[in-house]
Amino acid sequence: MTKKDLENFYLLKNQIDNLEKELVRIDKACAKHLKNNATSVELVTLKTSLEDNINKKLKEYYKNYETFLLAINKLCGKHHVVIVLRYLKGFKWEEIAEILHYSTRQVHRLHQEALDILNK
Repeated sequence: MTKKDLENFYLLKNQIDNLEKELVRIDKACAKHLKNNATSVELVTLKTSLEDNINKKLKEYYKNYETFLLAINKLCGKHHVVIVLRYLKGFKWEEIAEILHYSTRQVHRLHQEALDILNK
């Protein structure tokens, strides 16, 4: 698993989160229209499209999630923690450093070592 694979996994997770937020916004708009006994075909169409897109991305995410878990199981200790916090939880480098009580430079070093292990 390469750094690009890890980044794509993280970006996919963010896309799903953003789509779900948009879906909630549209659900509220639909509920408002229904309360006024009016329906908006555009809103319903947009909602259906978003749901389809979310489902498609979720399938891709879970497929990649399995690969991600298999890959990070090669890692131990701090290497494992750095990869999980960065790519699964979305923490910033500074936040990871604070959690581990390391400098950001040490965290970057651990990250590179973890990538080297994953690429073997």
